Amino acid sequence: MKNITIIALCLGIGIAFTACCGSKKVKQTNTELNEGAPLSIRGKVTEIENGKDGYTATVKSEANKTYKVTISRINLEQSKSAYKKYAIGEQISVTGEWWKDTEGNIYIKATKLR
Repeated sequence: MKNITIIALCLGIGIAFTACCGSKKVKQTNTELNEGAPLSIRGKVTEIENGKDGYTATVKSEANKTYKVTISRINLEQSKSAYKKYAIGEQISVTGEWWKDTEGNIYIKATKLR
């Protein structure tokens, strides 16, 4: 009888301990950026592809990543930012919405040039 009481007591303490100290969820920090959210980069223009109302600049960032940045008069006017024509080799700072294609290339629609 004494053994049953001890076993029941241990079992009760174990259940109470588990209930009080149950698994705690650890908030994970997401290192990935949210696609479509504003992204700001700074880097060097390595290639220019002219378009109808602007151009696409290939930019190698300071973090050594490559981005395709669409710089359009219309998009910049809508966000009240000034249009500027950059040349290959110039430094550029740009902010805009971004997305990735199926090959992993990152594209930015420029809404602000600095």
